[in-house]
Amino acid sequence: FLTSGIAVCAGRRRPNYPPPLSPGPPPNTPLWCDCRAGLASPTSPINMPRLFAAVAAAAVLACAQADVYLHTIRGSNNRLDEANRDRNNANRVFDSQNNNRGGVNVGQLYFFEGEEIAMQWTNQHGCGNSMNDCQMVVQYMCSDNLRDGVTTRTIPDQPSNCLNNDCNTDVRYGMHETYDYYMNCKYRHRNRGLFTADRNLNGNTARFTRQNNNGQRRGYECPEER
Repeated sequence: FLTSGIAVCAGRRRPNYPPPLSPGPPPNTPLWCDCRAGLASPTSPINMPRLFAAVAAAAVLACAQADVYLHTIRGSNNRLDEANRDRNNANRVFDSQNNNRGGVNVGQLYFFEGEEIAMQWTNQHGCGNSMNDCQMVVQYMCSDNLRDGVTTRTIPDQPSNCLNNDCNTDVRYGMHETYDYYMNCKYRHRNRGLFTADRNLNGNTARFTRQNNNGQRRGYECPEER
C-alpha cells in the first residue's frame, strides 16, 4: 500500500546559501536542513554539521514494526554505500525488520526550513480495512553526533574499541542514539507490562522484547523503545 503524507522541515542558518523559496523566515535569512540518520543522506566523517533539523523524521518509518519501506524522504534500511543490491549489515544502526534489498545509499539531500516535504512509504502488510487497525507514527531526533559513518560495521559497545575510547565521537561508525543511552537500556529492568505473547525472553532488561527475545544489538537502539 503506497501512502503519502507531509513533513515540515526545520533547520538553521547557513551562510552563503540561497534563501528559501517558502514564506516564513525574513528575507535573506537562509536556513537549511541536513537529513541524516535513517535517511539516505550526506556523509562527512570530519566537520559534522550541527543538526538542528528534523533529522530522522523518517527513521521510525524506516524501522517500524509493520515492515515499512520509505521512499520519500529516502529511507536507508541500514544501507550505507554498498555496491551490491543487498545491504551488508542489517544491524548497523537500527532494526528495520525489512528485507535486505530495500533502502537507498547515502547521498546529498537538503531542505529549507518551512518547506513542505511529501512523504511516501509502502506498508508491507494490509492497512486501512475492517481487519486491520493501522497507526503510522513519524518521529525525529536531533543531535550533533548523528551521522552515517564510513563503514558498514556496527558501532562497538566497548569504548576501548573506539578512537580515543569514545564511541560517541568515533565518526567511522554510523550512530543514532548515544552510547550512554544504550547502556541505560542494557542494564535497566524491562517494562513487564509490554506484551510478550508466548516468547521466552532470554533476559530481564530493556534489550529483551517479544520481537527481540535474544537481546540482539542494532547500533545503540533500545529494543524496548523502538
